[in-house]
Amino acid sequence: MKLSNPKHLIFSFRRNQPLQHTRISLLLSLILVVLLLNSSVLLGRVSYSPIAYTPLPVGLICPGNSTANNDVGECDAFVTVPPPIVTEGGVPTPVVGPQTTFNVNGSNQLIDTPTLLEELSYHVVDVSLEIFFTGDFSDTSECFDLTGPDGSLIYSACDVGNSCIDVNDAVTIPAATWNGWLDTFGTDLTFTLLGDPDVPGDIICIDNYFQLTVVYPLTYTLTNDYNGTDDASDTYPLGTTTVTWTVVDFDGTTDTCSVDVIVTDTEAPIGTCSEDITVDQEPGTCNATVAYNLPSFTDNCVEELMDFIYLGQYNGKEYYRSIFFEPGPVAFNQAIALGGVLATIPDEATNTFLRDAVNASGFPSAFLIGLNDATTEGTFEWQSGVPVTYENWLAGQPSAAFPSEDYVVVRNTGEWNDIADNTGRLFVVEFEVSIIQTAGLPSGSAFPVGTTTNTFEYTD
Repeated sequence: MKLSNPKHLIFSFRRNQPLQHTRISLLLSLILVVLLLNSSVLLGRVSYSPIAYTPLPVGLICPGNSTANNDVGECDAFVTVPPPIVTEGGVPTPVVGPQTTFNVNGSNQLIDTPTLLEELSYHVVDVSLEIFFTGDFSDTSECFDLTGPDGSLIYSACDVGNSCIDVNDAVTIPAATWNGWLDTFGTDLTFTLLGDPDVPGDIICIDNYFQLTVVYPLTYTLTNDYNGTDDASDTYPLGTTTVTWTVVDFDGTTDTCSVDVIVTDTEAPIGTCSEDITVDQEPGTCNATVAYNLPSFTDNCVEELMDFIYLGQYNGKEYYRSIFFEPGPVAFNQAIALGGVLATIPDEATNTFLRDAVNASGFPSAFLIGLNDATTEGTFEWQSGVPVTYENWLAGQPSAAFPSEDYVVVRNTGEWNDIADNTGRLFVVEFEVSIIQTAGLPSGSAFPVGTTTNTFEYTD
């Protein structure tokens, strides 16, 4: 057995000592030597029991809520959402070792130089050992050879370029090897730069040292429930959207936290009024009765109805077209359930608006309106209860060619036709728009001689 620090024994003999006593003394001395040697070996060996790796619980700390105004012309906004902070769990802090100056012998040659990394951690995936060194390793015979705690060669670099340059490199330590070192040698590990007689000390380079850093790769996954990725920055709708983050560690432990993404609509609607109206006063009076259309408003945000397409706003009404077919009785009930009625057409202008809007909506087809004679055959009335003041029947209609043709559709030409109660068609639902008149007189009023300015307000 080779010892790094062998013990020395000095034997002395006394004159006139019997030979057998000398032999006994020598035997006892040899036994003592063996015992001392064995003792030194035993005392120099440290045994570690394997340590069960108990990971710290993973945790999340969410940032504050994110707020944004709508993007111009849109009813939503792209919002940059900062990620949460992952705490503890499978991401130990990197361990930076000391700057270790090369050991040299009396001939100024590199000899074995150990460096100690302390308080290291077990890890479930491979560990990265970052290596920095500077010195004279510019020749093929000048090598930076690094061994692990068990003496195995884990890194070698020769002829790295010019003398005295800084070298940054890294080596991957398999998780099984890393954790095995910790089991065998404990959480403080010694790595050794092997001696090389071809590498000079400080003759060539002023700086001659190396430094090791242990980096533990990520061992968790982080996702959010809005777009299913680790980045929640995305386009968000108007209002408040709650985003929940979830982190899952390698051993299945989880944590969650939530933030609100709040998008506010700061874009005002745009109103369009009809042209100015000029009329003569009625004979024998100082006024004239004038009917006019209410202004229409467009907005970047309109209320969305599932399975309906927004057609627009006209004369104080908003219109939505279904994307599915229903027979008249069912369509009437669905309109009521939504808080509206099927479309009322009081004049040619409204008929033209609806015809053009439906034709432009991607499916130019006949659509049900609120006109029907379901109560009294031959007597048509609007579902809204508004008196019938305008009709645009197709030639020969209404015909009642089949029993129970009680409902009316507008064809893509704008002409009307009555259809059977069980025939399914697209349908258009109308809703009242909250337009407030703040000055002037309502449509249909007697306006006095002079100029009357009508002012309206609409809140989206």
